[in-house]
Amino acid sequence: MLEGPKLRCHQIWCLTRAISWFIYGCHFTVCKLHMAKGMEASVKENSLRTVLELANEMLERGFKFQMIDLNKSQASHFIVEGDSLIPPFRTIPGLGVNVAKQIVQAREEAEFISKEDLQKRGKVSKSLIEFMDENGVLEGLPDEDQLSLF
Repeated sequence: MLEGPKLRCHQIWCLTRAISWFIYGCHFTVCKLHMAKGMEASVKENSLRTVLELANEMLERGFKFQMIDLNKSQASHFIVEGDSLIPPFRTIPGLGVNVAKQIVQAREEAEFISKEDLQKRGKVSKSLIEFMDENGVLEGLPDEDQLSLF
């Protein structure tokens, strides 16, 4: 059973994951699954259902969730921009805190000029680059550093 700070960290982790699921097009089928399980749902599943309900409430009250922004997102903190939230890099499944911090640090040094540049300076794995590309985070960013003359 989670208590005190561990429970809070778990709830924050679930919230960031749920919000990233909203952004990446996940639907409330997860919530329906939890309702079908009833009392057999695990602690983690019940926490996730609560977080999904909270995210749904935010949407109903007019808040919006933007996509992760390569130029604005922070490593671990949400950014409020008007009536919308920009999630941190940490909400990307499989992306750890150290890599998230490395992305922000590399971005502060110089803007990323390509996916290859992000992979090198941001220390991001190829699978994470593919995930971010598939979900529109890297929209407009060329694949390689080299310019094509033809």
